[in-house]
Amino acid sequence: MAALSRPHYANVILIGHDGKHLSTISDKKAKWYLERNLAAEITAPAPYARALKLNFVNKQTNDSEVWDLAVTNNQCVICGTGKELTLHHIVPRVIRRYFPVEIKGHSREWCVLLCESCHTHVEFVSQPIYKTTFPDYKRGEKDMNIALQVIKSKGNLERIPGDKLQEMFSRSDYNTIEEIPELTSLDKQTIHVIRGETQQALIREWAENFIKEQGGIEGTQQYFLNLFLTFNPKYLPEWFADLKKQVT
Repeated sequence: MAALSRPHYANVILIGHDGKHLSTISDKKAKWYLERNLAAEITAPAPYARALKLNFVNKQTNDSEVWDLAVTNNQCVICGTGKELTLHHIVPRVIRRYFPVEIKGHSREWCVLLCESCHTHVEFVSQPIYKTTFPDYKRGEKDMNIALQVIKSKGNLERIPGDKLQEMFSRSDYNTIEEIPELTSLDKQTIHVIRGETQQALIREWAENFIKEQGGIEGTQQYFLNLFLTFNPKYLPEWFADLKKQVT
């Protein structure tokens, strides 16, 4: 959770060719529009810091959401400090990554700023609550050949009780310690890949079951919003008033 190098909210309002307020954008995005002559900077209406008006007719026809137009302070939503800020996803990425694209691709309303201290505290308290059944993949549990190679490479085979070692041999391609080959660089890469793929498969299954247990996407969002509200955030952006109403 590295601290942000620049203010997260630039509060630059993007205005359509017809004068309609479309969205707040970052300074980086504003620069992109200006460099391509797609927009011109104009006097910013209160309370925005800057304003850009498009030089072309945009295709957006629906009304913008509250969080798209909101002027937001760069401060920790729990303690109010403006120092060492980090971006916090109220619905953790390990869960949100398995949301439908149309939902996880528009997540601004579910992100807040936390200082490093508050962020650490939130993760320390909340992770044990929602990760009670989080999968822990142990090296070699899916491949006994690799498990025996790893144990031999560390010189620990003699520490395994004889009956346990024989049971491991029965589930491998080896019959004796001498038959177990030394680990090569390729073997180590294979172990890393197998472990990573297996762990991701287990995490995906866990996350999908978690979402199902909460009654779907909305129930999952409500679960994590309720969990976050237990930290008594006093400086939430204005749009959270509507999100909080949805879960009460």
